[in-house]
Amino acid sequence: MKLKLCYLAILSSTLLLQACGGGGLAGGDGKDIDTIRPEAGVEDESARPRPPENAVVITTDQHFIYDAAKQPVFLRGMNHLYAANPTARINGIAAIKTAGSNVIRLQLDETTTDTQFEGAMSKIVENGMVALVTLTAEGNKLTCTEDGSYLLTAVDDLWLKKFLPILVQDRFQPHLMVNIANGWGVMDVFNQDSLGYQEYIDTYKALIRKFRTAGFKFPLVIDAPSCGQDFNAFLNGRSRELMAADSAKNLVFGVHADGPKWDTSNEIINAATQLYNEKVPFIVTEFSGSGFGGADEAPIDHQDLIVKSAGDVALAFDFPWVSTSDTAAYVMTLDEVLDLRGGAVLSTNVFLDKLYAEFELNSSGQFVQKGKLSFALYLKDVNGNGLVTGSTSALDLRSNQWSKLSYDLPKSAGDIDPAQLMEGATSFDLTAVKQVGIQVMANGKAVSLKAPIKFDELSILPGVPPLYVASFDSSAEGWGKAFGSVDVAQANGALTLQPTGGDFAIQLPAGSGSSLSTIPFNKTLEVTYRIYLPQEYAGKNFWAKIFGQFGAGWEVWAETSFNASALVPGQWTEIKTLVPFNETVSAAHINTAQTFGLQIGGFSGTEVEPILVDSISISDPNARPTKTITALQYKASFTKGTEGFVNAGWDGGKAVTTMDNGELLVAVPDGDGGAINKADINSIAEIDFKGGVTIKMKIFVPADWAGDDFWLKFFMQDGNWSHFEYTPALTVDSFSPGEWKELEFKVTEFPANFSRTLKPQMFGMQYGNVPAGTIKIDDIEIYGDIQIDDSQPILSVDFSTQEQLDAFQFDFAGGGFSESAVATAKYADWRVVPFGWTASSWKGHSGDAAVLDISNDEDLVNLTERGEEIVNGPLGIMDTSQPANF
Repeated sequence: MKLKLCYLAILSSTLLLQACGGGGLAGGDGKDIDTIRPEAGVEDESARPRPPENAVVITTDQHFIYDAAKQPVFLRGMNHLYAANPTARINGIAAIKTAGSNVIRLQLDETTTDTQFEGAMSKIVENGMVALVTLTAEGNKLTCTEDGSYLLTAVDDLWLKKFLPILVQDRFQPHLMVNIANGWGVMDVFNQDSLGYQEYIDTYKALIRKFRTAGFKFPLVIDAPSCGQDFNAFLNGRSRELMAADSAKNLVFGVHADGPKWDTSNEIINAATQLYNEKVPFIVTEFSGSGFGGADEAPIDHQDLIVKSAGDVALAFDFPWVSTSDTAAYVMTLDEVLDLRGGAVLSTNVFLDKLYAEFELNSSGQFVQKGKLSFALYLKDVNGNGLVTGSTSALDLRSNQWSKLSYDLPKSAGDIDPAQLMEGATSFDLTAVKQVGIQVMANGKAVSLKAPIKFDELSILPGVPPLYVASFDSSAEGWGKAFGSVDVAQANGALTLQPTGGDFAIQLPAGSGSSLSTIPFNKTLEVTYRIYLPQEYAGKNFWAKIFGQFGAGWEVWAETSFNASALVPGQWTEIKTLVPFNETVSAAHINTAQTFGLQIGGFSGTEVEPILVDSISISDPNARPTKTITALQYKASFTKGTEGFVNAGWDGGKAVTTMDNGELLVAVPDGDGGAINKADINSIAEIDFKGGVTIKMKIFVPADWAGDDFWLKFFMQDGNWSHFEYTPALTVDSFSPGEWKELEFKVTEFPANFSRTLKPQMFGMQYGNVPAGTIKIDDIEIYGDIQIDDSQPILSVDFSTQEQLDAFQFDFAGGGFSESAVATAKYADWRVVPFGWTASSWKGHSGDAAVLDISNDEDLVNLTERGEEIVNGPLGIMDTSQPANF
């Protein structure tokens, strides 16, 4: 497993030289950053010790951390709850090293003595680890609070006074990283576009200045606010603003991977992607794990986080756009020819930079996504014929995050739309696919919009090739008249059926050369007929059935209905019918099929034009494995704050939202009418309205509201601020005043003007005519029920090797592009940049949190089940930790 991380480490130096781009709301390169450095205050610098002027320290660049020898170091280690019991826990330092760690997150507090701190540092140096020293405090004096009074005092009295004689020692400089405060900062914002982070940023600017004025050059680690979980505080240029305020340019940004912003694989990828785009280094300073705290606590998958931390490479393009009609395509030749009949699925993930979303302000003051850039996936068969499987424009993708492009292939040659054929091709052989390609099209996009485009996880899920196909390209393929009044022939690639009476039947009999014996009628099958009904047949009342005869003596007749009324006069129509002959024919007869056919009636016998049958296919509908899942897209349990729910401002700010005892409290004055809203709803990447959602919550209204005529209703607004009330006004009859009431709303139909693709802007509760009191809300959940294909891919390209990256070669170009013009456009970039982490925690948790203990002993590597996964699991510490140089 270390080979993978080594490969990624080698790539890192290359990637830093490759094309970079994109942009956020707050700017791009350093020249756009506010470099104001708040004054640190007046102090007598000569009165305190200072570190050596030329001390060798750990350093950083845009994405990585480097040890004293200037080698990249990927931190892998443990949190150590040292302050709670220094006498016993100093013995855990050597054990943490024995478990393979190259870093220890040493937690100190105001009770830690300078002697205890120095003793721990000496042990860390002795064991050759990085010391990520962190300040904690009991309760919420420091962590999960936005009150900065304790933090400001602690920096002066602890870091720069009590602990200063240890921090300045020469022997410690190459080992030290100082995490100024554990999870301090503004609570429950979680919205990268919010202005609510300014006090947090200003405070840290001043604190950074204090440390640099004291002479320290080692990395300062800035934990995210909201208990360390709100990485949005570092987005839109704010992290670079802090970096610009640091004279040493040596900051690392810490995040705690806990809570609902980290509890799915996509959330982890989204957070890592956003932080990477800021061009600053980050580490996960804490993470709990699967199952901790129960469902209410939004447990994360710690094993998935560990795998993601090893990094993931993507195929990237930085095109030199020169016209609005530019296009370029790249193709990969497959190792073997693939048969993709039966509805195979071709997919990939694409990252769309915000620039390409082309947000425009309309006349109503709304930002509307107008992105024109388009993407297409295509195939080529062994004859070089091309087939576009599907295309998607930036208008339909969410910006600054990864989106999936997924396209179903035609099931058979008869299903191919001629418009899908490329470059003059007249046919495509689905049984002999040799190449798969990606095309990027400007599609009218302005030339000035330039940013990298990334692709990852290209895959093909197999189709289910039909058990039987008759395409009638050159003959009737054994089909003929069974009985009734009809003339059967073949012409122009179709079976022609000319009625000569009221009804008729066609059949495929058993016999020499027939395929009937190969069809497994002992299972439920799906039959597909593609039929053209001439316009002159309009108005007729047809009836039809599919039939078969079984047994050596033709003794068993079976039939099932066929929806002939679905045939549209003047058009080709494809009709699918399940054939459950296995339910009525005994096992003794079902395996001896004598004939299979279609009977249709309702004709006059005077029709002039024949009915045409282009193809008949028989498939096993259960051949492709599927599974239905109900995905929890979002949950608010209000255990650490209001989860971003605020007064929407509709009542002039009269209602007040707070959190108490794990519940959201909405205090409203008498007669108020307004709304509360989750202000950061657009930051939740998992919410997807395309397939409909089920919304659940618990509501408590005061007992003294019984008999009042108040009302509540629930709403959402799409990315264009289109308002949608998905419930009617709920009156007192819908609640149990004085008791909790569980509500559930299934939302499957949306207004025509409601965008189910753009990120929602609002999600909240509106109220009116309320008495004075407090509404309580808890356990808001959004579910999406989907059926997913459980097939295993027959092609999977994750671009984790140079061979896969090289496999995609230039195919064709258009507009102002040529092969030479885009010769250097392709490169490797990170999908998930490798990042360091320190798991919570070695030993010392109590109560329910004891599940977080990694070892059962303070001074021995006696690993818990979770500890085994962190230390010895795939891409865990033993797989990926490499010693730092000092």
